Amino acid sequence: MDGAVGPLCGLLSMIGIGAAIFIAGFFVGACVERTPGDPNDLLDLAQARALAGKPADAVAAYERLLKDSPDTQRAADIRVKIAELQSNRL
Repeated sequence: MDGAVGPLCGLLSMIGIGAAIFIAGFFVGACVERTPGDPNDLLDLAQARALAGKPADAVAAYERLLKDSPDTQRAADIRVKIAELQSNRL
């Protein structure tokens, strides 16, 4: 991948439009490769996958976020989102 993808992806995540770019699908892999386990990148990735209609992929990203950052202040909300995504797949 292009070396500029990592910094661009991080910048987009910081300014809050990362999820919109992720939906396009181009930056999803780039951000995971750039900073595996980064809570903000994983949250953006999970949200983008959910919005893109990929609930199993979204759940996997949310679960990885909880595994990598179990003390996150967003843990309760993330667990609710996982349950919602899993119930919608049934």
